[in-house]
Amino acid sequence: MDRYQVKWASIGPESIRGYEYGTIGWKQEEYELEVGYVAVDHGILPNWFSIKESEIIDVESKEYYKYLDEAYDRAVMEAMRQPKGVLTKGKLFNVHVADGCAVYIVTRVNKKTCNVEWRGYGNADHYTDQILGDGMKSVPRDRIEDQVAWFDKQQEFYSKHPFPKVLEN
Repeated sequence: MDRYQVKWASIGPESIRGYEYGTIGWKQEEYELEVGYVAVDHGILPNWFSIKESEIIDVESKEYYKYLDEAYDRAVMEAMRQPKGVLTKGKLFNVHVADGCAVYIVTRVNKKTCNVEWRGYGNADHYTDQILGDGMKSVPRDRIEDQVAWFDKQQEFYSKHPFPKVLEN
């Protein structure tokens, strides 16, 4: 099978224009799949899905990255609606990994701890932090609060000083 970046019809939480996107799992034999189904790693969420092969549509890289970018922009807008520099559900932060970064979202906040989950926003390589991995529960708040505050400051800076637009061919 030479398929790689794909989309499928969905009305899930990460769907855009009625589709979700992902990549074909690279070790299909490791998944327990029914005949005619393929394992697809979700482009944003830290899970995979068993999808009927006939329901999968191949996509070009440009369309796949557009999906990741649009989903990231949507998540940043939602995170920036929350109070700046305050650890709340829905806040984002990133951790530098290799030649990119891993993006995480805060999914729950308690008095002393919080839960975080990995997201594939702008990260087709699926980089994850060595400690946080796909996500972690009961992380001490003070370990994440500074990360969230720094992310908020970055977003504020780039909203005032955007990168120049790249012209597309």
